[in-house]
Amino acid sequence: MIQFSEQEVDSLRQRAAGNDRIIKKLLARVEPVLKHGVNIPEKAVATWTLYYYCPVHSVGLELRYEDGSRHRCPVCDKDYEGEPYDGAWWRFVNGINADSCYDLALLWLLTGEENYRSIAEAILLRYATYYPSYEIHGGIPYNNPGKANAQTLCEAVWIRSLAMGYDIIKETLTMQNRQLIDDNLFTLCAELLMEYRMDQIHNHEVLVGGAMGMLGVLLERPDIMEFAIHTKYGLVYQLEHAVLQDDFWFEGTFHYHYFALEAFMVYEKFVRRTPYGLLQRPEYRNMLKMPIRLLQPEFKLPTIGDGVGDILREHLPAFYEFAYTVYGDWEFAWMLNQHYRTHDRNNLEAFLYGVDELPATSEFNLQDYHDNEHSGFTVFRGKGQRYLLIKHGKYGGEHDHYDKLGIQFSAFGEDIIPDLGTTGYGAQLHYDYYKNTATHNTVAINGANQPPANGRTIKYERHGSQILLEAEAVWDGSFPGIDSLTRVEWSEADYSNIKMRRLILWRDRYFVEAFLVENAAGRSVDWIVHSRGELGGVHNETALKEYPALDANKPLKYVREVQRHKPEGTMHTSWKYRNCTTSLFSFCTEPHLVIYAMGPDNPSTSEISYMLSRVEGGNDVLYVNVFEAYEDDRPYILNASIKSVDRRHVSVILETEDGRKEHQFEIGLAN
Repeated sequence: MIQFSEQEVDSLRQRAAGNDRIIKKLLARVEPVLKHGVNIPEKAVATWTLYYYCPVHSVGLELRYEDGSRHRCPVCDKDYEGEPYDGAWWRFVNGINADSCYDLALLWLLTGEENYRSIAEAILLRYATYYPSYEIHGGIPYNNPGKANAQTLCEAVWIRSLAMGYDIIKETLTMQNRQLIDDNLFTLCAELLMEYRMDQIHNHEVLVGGAMGMLGVLLERPDIMEFAIHTKYGLVYQLEHAVLQDDFWFEGTFHYHYFALEAFMVYEKFVRRTPYGLLQRPEYRNMLKMPIRLLQPEFKLPTIGDGVGDILREHLPAFYEFAYTVYGDWEFAWMLNQHYRTHDRNNLEAFLYGVDELPATSEFNLQDYHDNEHSGFTVFRGKGQRYLLIKHGKYGGEHDHYDKLGIQFSAFGEDIIPDLGTTGYGAQLHYDYYKNTATHNTVAINGANQPPANGRTIKYERHGSQILLEAEAVWDGSFPGIDSLTRVEWSEADYSNIKMRRLILWRDRYFVEAFLVENAAGRSVDWIVHSRGELGGVHNETALKEYPALDANKPLKYVREVQRHKPEGTMHTSWKYRNCTTSLFSFCTEPHLVIYAMGPDNPSTSEISYMLSRVEGGNDVLYVNVFEAYEDDRPYILNASIKSVDRRHVSVILETEDGRKEHQFEIGLAN
């Protein structure tokens, strides 16, 4: 066996004999197969799990392994039939079958019960019987095809689970059955993966390369190993070119940072006893440590870009149990200890790969964070669990969102000015709504999406308890491109020669924000913020006026209850969310409309408040805003006066509960 030594198997069996909870967990995972029998498609019918969403509510449909004819929405209770739901259901079934093959093999390894082994063998043999005749099929945007599944990525995820199960039971199979599985399933699949691996840096190619590497070891094929590990776009190349200098995965989302890590770790767990592992390289340790620096209070990761589900909360042991055993870094033990405050450690990752007992760890003192231009994240932290993140780094490719210089803010345990993330990529609202510039807390030009740009830091300064950041994004044709496929969902023309600067002046209880847009003549400029909670009243203004639909095009066609007014001077808006109030004093140098509306939150069955400050036709536009979050209806800032005579120099005077505060700064002048 490749995965475990004889000594490790003996130890696992002894521990399992005294731990029936692990056996029960494995049995729960294979329940659909044990209860309903193995369901293997005779033809290539599986497509994409991310089609398995209600077309109305963009929420996942209820999956039933035993019934692929009806697919129920949990919100509207409607059953959907036919495509794309049937094909997506088959992709789920293929995944359940492959994972069950591995879990059943483990059950046999731990208990010796022949029934588990025989079902795992049956899954392998039936796939080996049908796989040669599966037609290559695809059609998933920006993905190469598969045979059992509709994209090369899914083929890799599916085959690696089958390979892990096969490795465990291989010695019990007849030579004839081994040959059938090796030739008709694993060799054919390895050849498919080699043919269709894409020439790009991407999480997909890590999964494809990892699966190829596992098959190469299993089949004793050095040629496959060489292709998987050492060729351009192989595993080593991905580590050398897709990990940024501050150790973040280039795609710019925490979901895909961990998704890529998960693919590397599955491969490393399988080959750790062979010469083909890469655990000695520095990238894994650094990548595992990097997200800790950006953790939100309450042990959460900020939502940024694409990704479905909370990958860290759901799968943390898969990353850090193995990593702590291999490297012994105290940060990994701390992550595990934090997780196990609310989760049971009696899980499969800890059982297979973890140390017997985790050491106690002192509390990790989370600090502010700043990176100039790689991940380009800056995090500010304050009392009351205040947390502000601004995104001003490199463009990350297809899973990035069009939200350069976007912010998100949380306080008192609430994500009050959130990044909405997204839903399933096959759902209507993914491209129509969640990925777009106007559904983020940044500036949109003509309502269009920002083209790719690499942001940079202009200044980052600390003065006592005050931090000042100024960051820039420019659309002047200088973007160098990216060695990764992208789907064009933006407008180059609308942003031509636009320069944006965003400045954050951070104080412990509030922050001042300035946003300068240059060269916008003849265009519409929208400064946008989304706040959870009910609009608590607009101060210093007359009653709001009803406004027709904001836009007929995505994403603003989804907003409703649109109201507007024309403010003069500094205006005040507030939103109440549970016990937390968000207060916003806002100012703009140009005549502008302030627009309030409601739009889909995430999930889309709930709503979020919109505020847009719209300027039509101004060449240079400066917005200045003062944000505060407070509890118990007790604001710290009582009033604010904001002025700028030249759109570059700003004066902010605050009346607070402990006196007058003055802030004067400049924006757009430093290089």
